[in-house]
Amino acid sequence: MHYLKEKGLHLAYIDYIIKGLFNTCQNLNNGRLTLSTPSTELYTQAIRRKHSTFHTNQNLSPEIMVTLDISLISAPTVIREFLLNGMTIARINCAYGDQNDWLNLIKTVRQVERDLACSGINLPKCKIYMDLAGPKIRVGPIQKITYPFKIKIKKDRFGRPLHVKKGLLQHSKIPDDERTESYDFILPIHVDKGELPCRIGEPLQFLDAQQKKRSFKIVGIKKYGYVVIIEETSYVLEGSKITHSPSKKKCFVGELEKSVADIYVKKGDQLKINLLPGSQGIPASTNQQAEIAISHPTVFSNVTYGDNIYIDDGKIHGIVTEIYETYIIMDVLAPKESRKINENKGVNLPDATIRLPSLTPKDLQDLEFVQSHADMVGLSFVHYPEDLKKLRLLIPEEKKASLTIVAKIETKAAVNHFSNILLEGLHFPKFAVMLARGDLAIEVGFEKLSLIQQEMLSMCQAAHVPIILATQVLDSLAKKGFHSRAELADIILGSSFDCIMLNKGSYVAEAVDFLNETLRFIVKKHQYNQMIVRKQNVNQ
Repeated sequence: MHYLKEKGLHLAYIDYIIKGLFNTCQNLNNGRLTLSTPSTELYTQAIRRKHSTFHTNQNLSPEIMVTLDISLISAPTVIREFLLNGMTIARINCAYGDQNDWLNLIKTVRQVERDLACSGINLPKCKIYMDLAGPKIRVGPIQKITYPFKIKIKKDRFGRPLHVKKGLLQHSKIPDDERTESYDFILPIHVDKGELPCRIGEPLQFLDAQQKKRSFKIVGIKKYGYVVIIEETSYVLEGSKITHSPSKKKCFVGELEKSVADIYVKKGDQLKINLLPGSQGIPASTNQQAEIAISHPTVFSNVTYGDNIYIDDGKIHGIVTEIYETYIIMDVLAPKESRKINENKGVNLPDATIRLPSLTPKDLQDLEFVQSHADMVGLSFVHYPEDLKKLRLLIPEEKKASLTIVAKIETKAAVNHFSNILLEGLHFPKFAVMLARGDLAIEVGFEKLSLIQQEMLSMCQAAHVPIILATQVLDSLAKKGFHSRAELADIILGSSFDCIMLNKGSYVAEAVDFLNETLRFIVKKHQYNQMIVRKQNVNQ
C-alpha cells in the first residue's frame, strides 16, 4: 500500500486497486495476494456507523452542522432557511445563554419543522448537538465606563446633512400610552429650577466632547420632555450643560448608560494579566499598561518566562516577560495595528502544562439538561482518555445507547494522546470526534495543522469513528457574503469528513446552501471516479 501511495495513487482508490490486483492474481491462479475482508464490506460498515452515530439516514454526503445563536429564538425564518438549504444538525454552545434560552431555541427548531411539514415539506428530523462549555481559559469581565453618547449625522459631498436626527430630551417618565412614539435617540436631562420656558423653533445649545458648539432645535414640547432635531454629528457627555438661548436657563445631561471599556493593544505594548479573583480589565492610561482579568487564574501557575500567550484565536500574541504572585506581564508581539480585546475571548497557553478538569461545575449542571434534550453532546477541551471515562460514568445506562458523545480535539495534549482517546471513545455505543481547528491551530502551530488534521482523519476512518470538521469552514462567505478560493479548496478536504460545521455569520444560510450543493457535486465526482476505476468488479 505504501508503494502505491509513493507512486501517486490516491488514498481513496487504494482499496479498489488492491481488490483489482487480487482478482487478477486469482485469474492467473496466483494465490500469493490474499484479502481477508472485501473493502466494500468495511466501507458499508463505516457508512452504517456514521448514520447510527449522527442519528441520520443521509447519503454519502457529509452532514452539515450549523451553530445557532441565541438571537435566533425569535427568528424562525432564519432557521427555516437553514433547514431548507441543507442543515441536518443544529449546534448549541452551552458557553452562551442559559437552559431557558437553549430550550426555547430547540422549541423554535421543532416548531419550524412542524410548519414545514404542514406546508408539505417533509425533511429528516434535525438533530440537536450541544457543546458543554468546558474549562476554556477566557478573558474575564472588563470594567464598564461611561462613554460620550454619539449622535451621527451623514452628510453629502458638500458637507450638507443628508437627514436630521429626531430625539427626546427627557426630564420625567414617559406615559405608557405614548411609549410607541419612535425617536432616533433619547437623552435624560435635569432642568435647573423648574421647566425651560421653551417654544417650538428655539435652539438649545451645548459644547460636545470635542468642544464643538452644537445645537438642538425644539420641534415639540411634551409633559415629559422636549422633542428636538440635530443636524451635526455630536458626542454628548454625561453632565454636559445645555442652555436655552433666549432665557439663558440651563439643564444638564443626566446619567448615561455604561458600556464595556475599550481595551486596545498592538505590537510593542505591554499587557498585564491580573490573577486576583474578582478583578476586571481596564484600558491603558498614561501611568499604567492595559490590564485584563482571566477566567481560570490557577492555570498560570505553570507559566514560565518566554512562554507564548495567544488571545482571541491568535489575533493577539505575546510572550511572558515578568511573573509575579498576583499578575503576569506579557510583551505584545502582534498585531501591528491596534486590536480590541473583548470579554469572553479565548486565551491559549501552548507552552504550559495545563491541568484542568474536563468537566466544570457548570458542565455538571448542564449535563442533565443536555441528556434530556440533545441527540449529541460535545465534550470540550479533551486532554486525556480519562476525560471521556469520567463522562461515561456520569451518563445513565439508559441514555448511553441513544446519546452520541463527541470528543472535541482542540489541545496539544489531545493530539499527543489521540489514539488512546479513540480507544476510550469506542466504549460508548455512539462516539464521534470533532476536529476543532480554532484552538488546535494555536496549540500545535499553524504550520502543523494541515498534517495533523489529515492524520486524525485517517485514524478515525480506520477506526470507523465519524469525524467532524469545524472552525472557519466557508468563514468569509458566512460573515461577509463572498468566499475565498482557499475556502473552496477546504471543502474538498471537508468532503472526506462525515460532518462539516459552519459557525455564525450574517450569511450563514447562503453558506449552508453553497456547501450543500458543492458537497453533492464532489460526492458525485468521487462516485464517478470510483466507477471508472472498479467498473463492475467491486463486488466480485
